Amino acid sequence: MAVNTVIRTVKQAVWLGWKVDTNWADPLVFAIYYMVRPLAGLLMAGFMFYVGSTVVNVFSGEHFAFLLIGNSFFIYIVQIVMSMSMLIHDDRAHYEVLKHIYLSPSSLTWYI
Repeated sequence: MAVNTVIRTVKQAVWLGWKVDTNWADPLVFAIYYMVRPLAGLLMAGFMFYVGSTVVNVFSGEHFAFLLIGNSFFIYIVQIVMSMSMLIHDDRAHYEVLKHIYLSPSSLTWYI
């Protein structure tokens, strides 16, 4: 019985999170946007490094690879941290779901 409650809680939390993050958009359109935005940032950073280092004739393949790999992971980590930090503020300002989950028999940990 407890496993069913946990599964149902996780399912509803994922559904609510998806709808809030996508602003109720079409899943295909949002998935394309969700992939293009970080890739565009990654390509911009790589292009700026390439142009800047080529202008001063100090281009290093190792530094270029380090920048691209570091930037690709950094974008997703920042996105996760910002989403988690804004969760409570957005809930209190707009949705007011957190107080109902806190009073429910399910755990608050699964929601956060």
